[in-house]
Amino acid sequence: MTTNVYVMDEQIDTFKVLNGELYIPGHDSRVPGWAYGNFYRLNGDHWDQYMNIPGGIHVYDLAYYKGKLYAALGANEGPLIYVSSNNGSTWTRFGAVSQYGIMRAYNLFELGDTLYASSATAGKTQGIPNEKGYMASIKQNSSGAIQTSKLTFTSSQLFPGLSFVVKPGEVNVPGVSGQPWLKLLRTTQVNGRLLYIPGVIYNDHQSIPQGLFSAGANFQNVRKEQLPNSAVVPIDILERGETVYVLGYIKEASGQYTNYVYRKNTAGFAAGGEGWSEVFRFGRDTFARSFEEQNGDFYFGLGSYTDIIPASTGTILKLSAGAY
Repeated sequence: MTTNVYVMDEQIDTFKVLNGELYIPGHDSRVPGWAYGNFYRLNGDHWDQYMNIPGGIHVYDLAYYKGKLYAALGANEGPLIYVSSNNGSTWTRFGAVSQYGIMRAYNLFELGDTLYASSATAGKTQGIPNEKGYMASIKQNSSGAIQTSKLTFTSSQLFPGLSFVVKPGEVNVPGVSGQPWLKLLRTTQVNGRLLYIPGVIYNDHQSIPQGLFSAGANFQNVRKEQLPNSAVVPIDILERGETVYVLGYIKEASGQYTNYVYRKNTAGFAAGGEGWSEVFRFGRDTFARSFEEQNGDFYFGLGSYTDIIPASTGTILKLSAGAY
């Protein structure tokens, strides 16, 4: 099936460039229903839709690793991982992230020469002992043999210094109310480290960013990245060769937003969490949720949360290279 108008899913959450091709994971399938999950691949002037990932109610992420496509699912059977050896024509169940916590696999990302699949992590919360999170690692050697491991982390390991307090009397429902659950957003490998944003899950699929962190190999030496203005909420990451950019925002007292773009030289990631500098900032009635860069021109997609939806939500802005 092909389309150039809309996807057969409740929303588009991310675009992925995999092995030189552009993909959309099928975030929340409407057609063909819950029996199979979708993904979409750009083919010239249209998108080819594939409705063939078994049980993929939610196809949250896709990755290309060592010649194979991997899919991270939120399925009735849990946080499943599927793999395709023929560019997505057929899929085979590979494994699961865990049988604990929130039953969805949200992310696929590489760190070093290992592919990771991640579900969600219980945020460190006053008075609640559980702060566990779950991942699975997939490592393929030169002979094609694959080693897999199931990993358990704590919120303190992945997000040092981040903690929460539950409102008195609030019912603790994982991912809904009470103790927050976090997923990794915008995972980007930079000079041997993984740069990422933890997001508190709300409204089922959406998330509210909570800072900027990076981790070394095997998730050792995790640190919080130090932006020049600590009040800025990081929301997107963009790597361009020797430079990595971070997009963030501040909601001002007036209700307006100031959007910021910071950059850091990738060679400086080994030294520490400092070294970020401001590129430019701009004001709007809402925040920029995502951004891209081409030949020095920046493009911004304006977004919103579910409580207030400004009229400019969905607008795409362009800032030309000569304007900053």
